[in-house]
Amino acid sequence: MNNHQNAIFHQITNFLKTPLALLGVDLKNFQFNKICHFANHPYLCKGLSKLENKLNGSMKDKAPVKERLKIINWVKHGAEQQRWENEIQLIVLKRCASCHISIPALPNITKFEVIKGLAITDGAVDISSLTRISHIHLFGIAFIFFFVGLIFSLATGFNKWLKATVIFTPFAFLILDVSAWWLTRIDPAFAWLVIIGGFGYSLTSTIMISTSLYQMWIMPWRGKISHKNAWSNDSN
Repeated sequence: MNNHQNAIFHQITNFLKTPLALLGVDLKNFQFNKICHFANHPYLCKGLSKLENKLNGSMKDKAPVKERLKIINWVKHGAEQQRWENEIQLIVLKRCASCHISIPALPNITKFEVIKGLAITDGAVDISSLTRISHIHLFGIAFIFFFVGLIFSLATGFNKWLKATVIFTPFAFLILDVSAWWLTRIDPAFAWLVIIGGFGYSLTSTIMISTSLYQMWIMPWRGKISHKNAWSNDSN
């Protein structure tokens, strides 16, 4: 990947954080994680283990960087028991045991089987959860587009077919967006469609909202009131 491509990926990283995390993409092996350290955002770290998320999140200040990185490196290399006994257990006993042994609500990570369970990488969101989120996203945002489109349909100065196309476009991009969530589970390359879908419906809805507000508030204030049929084939 050349410098130009790296620059592009860097610019779109923030757009991809949430959809990729939602879809459970393996961020550790995906290019965007090499550019943006997702571990700094525990909510987004679907490709990291619970132990890594904690060490880079709320427990970040509980151990020096060097010791923290040793534990993370141990997790990334399979959390082997031999290395646990020779190296990692000593760090855990020194830095974590005082709370994790005495506080019942916390897992006792001084035991290998417990910390091993926390070192398992989180998988993708299950089908039922993704179905529920897709349903909420589709119908919730579609209702917003419906009302925005209804108001925009009363705008003047647009060819009726152009107006109909603008009203329909955000719905098409919304379907593309949600479909891309499912496709990204198969191949991370489909995440580009998430970006395109989100950008597309954001742009068209902004056009409709801006036009409607201008014609409702600014034009009357400037004395420009139209009595034309909003769905006539206007040319101006």
